[in-house]
Amino acid sequence: MVAPMRASLSAALLLVGTLLVAPAAVRADTSVVVLGIAAEGDDELGRNVSSAVRVAASRVAGWAVSPNEVTLAQISLAMGCEETPDPTCLSQIAETVGAEQLVYGTLRRAGDAMELTLSLFDASSHTVLRTTQETLSARRTDIDDIREPARRVLARLTGPETGTLRVEANVPAAAVVVDGAEIGTTNAEGHFTTADLAIGAHEVEVRSNGHTPWRGTVTLGRGTEMTLDAHLEDAPADTQAPSGGGPTLAVNWTAIALIGVGAASFGVAGYAMSHIQDLNGAAAYQSNIAVYRDYYAANAIPGGATDVCKTAESDAVIPGFDAGAVRATCGDGATYEVLQYVFLGLAAASGVTGAVMLAIDPTGTGGATQETPAVSVLPSFGTDRAGLSARVRF
Repeated sequence: MVAPMRASLSAALLLVGTLLVAPAAVRADTSVVVLGIAAEGDDELGRNVSSAVRVAASRVAGWAVSPNEVTLAQISLAMGCEETPDPTCLSQIAETVGAEQLVYGTLRRAGDAMELTLSLFDASSHTVLRTTQETLSARRTDIDDIREPARRVLARLTGPETGTLRVEANVPAAAVVVDGAEIGTTNAEGHFTTADLAIGAHEVEVRSNGHTPWRGTVTLGRGTEMTLDAHLEDAPADTQAPSGGGPTLAVNWTAIALIGVGAASFGVAGYAMSHIQDLNGAAAYQSNIAVYRDYYAANAIPGGATDVCKTAESDAVIPGFDAGAVRATCGDGATYEVLQYVFLGLAAASGVTGAVMLAIDPTGTGGATQETPAVSVLPSFGTDRAGLSARVRF
């Protein structure tokens, strides 16, 4: 077992050495290295996916992609990293291969398919900027079959932050206007979808000859989907279509306010989660953890490294271990952990209460209810996002 391990390590080190001495071109673009992806039980698929991703990455504007082919497994072995490197190790890898950003990932079997997970790591901020997934057929391993999925996953990994807008109108071929610019028309069933609308608030108008224009407002978050039900009324025969928008209904504003509180609380909870992840991934904190674990291992202390936060609180004297910095990080993390759970609870309570109120009394008058609520809100989950998906009816 020792000889093969030494041979693998020597080969990996030689490959890294080759990368270090390779001449670097003078360029203003961001230098990117796509690390080879290994597929479970299918080396050919891993090579083809890596090649397709590298080609797709080379077409990203502002990227200068290195032609060097080195796998994540090889360079992790050479750098002494875990199978899934942490931000500290990824920073070392990026420095070794001379890259400002790394594209890396895994390809794992999921039933009859293969799940490709790609991440984009930025060396300057020591953070993983984005992670996304794509499902590949385990029976279609040829490079020609993989080019389009590779292009899609790279587009999601590097593209702008967008959301999806769906319009369901009662009129076919109606013009859909967003922020004053027409972006398309409804199909024969009155449906229209765009998946690349920038996040934020947008004014939406649906127009059709012989009908009163419908107008509404929508706010999109990254990766969220919003559906607008646009019901266009027939315009009076003896008048022009009014400019005041479509018909209005009484709305239970208390319920909508509760849903708004729930959405805002969900956003605060998400921020708290993100901040905790940033704290855990901070290079200084990870460096202190490494010193702490190495100290326990080197001194054969019974129980091993159990809780770095408790050790920092005790002012333990460990060479190279900054107890004060760890205490600050742990205290910050504990505070945001409490905020995370408090606002998640508030989001669930407010959102569910508001949705139930709308379902029972959509107008807020205590009178007869409509066939469907004015607003319905459902959780929306995906492979690289989580949030709320809402349907608004005016």
